[in-house]
Amino acid sequence: MKKCILFISFLFMFFSTVYLSAQNSGRLVSRKVSSNITTENENYKNFRFTVGGGYAYWLGENLDAGNQAVKDFTSDLRHGYNLDIETQYYFHEFIGIGLNGSFTRYSSDDMKNINMRETDKMFFLGATCNGRYINNKWGFYSGLGFGPIFYSGDAEISGSYAKIEKTVFGINANIACEYRLSENVGTGLKLSVTAGSFEMYGVTDRMSVSSLMVTGFLSFRTK
Repeated sequence: MKKCILFISFLFMFFSTVYLSAQNSGRLVSRKVSSNITTENENYKNFRFTVGGGYAYWLGENLDAGNQAVKDFTSDLRHGYNLDIETQYYFHEFIGIGLNGSFTRYSSDDMKNINMRETDKMFFLGATCNGRYINNKWGFYSGLGFGPIFYSGDAEISGSYAKIEKTVFGINANIACEYRLSENVGTGLKLSVTAGSFEMYGVTDRMSVSSLMVTGFLSFRTK
């Protein structure tokens, strides 16, 4: 009888140990899965690179020279094109930082009867703070940047040449809508404004180097 009791006690202890081991093993597996889920939730951290180009409109007031031909010339000079490149790093689901480079070019030579032509180039390069909201097919982005605007202007009037080069402080603000072609590639449209100005010798009004741009782009993202 004592042997039977001892045997039953041994079986009870054995199965109790097996049961507790199984419980602990299940807890360890559960913690491991939870850790994997946390890692997957951090996939929002990535890089985004865009390149594009489009239409640019030179902001500011037209030169009032009292001559309709000159007014038409300066009006035509407002229309140009832009090239845009941007790199962003998102460390949060909605927030990131980046670097934006935007080049615009304007030119006009409509007054050929007096051999008058002008070409103006502006390049903004600035650090940006970016925001985003994305889903499986669409992405909505915004950015605000600060940095220098490098301006270069060349003009010719009846054989006389003039050149101006200036570097001024500029601000860039933009919003963009993107359609995701795949997990890593997208295409979209970007609306942006770059603002800046500087004083010119002998002129009361400041010279504007501000532009409104509509840019089509391709984007590339890391996973």
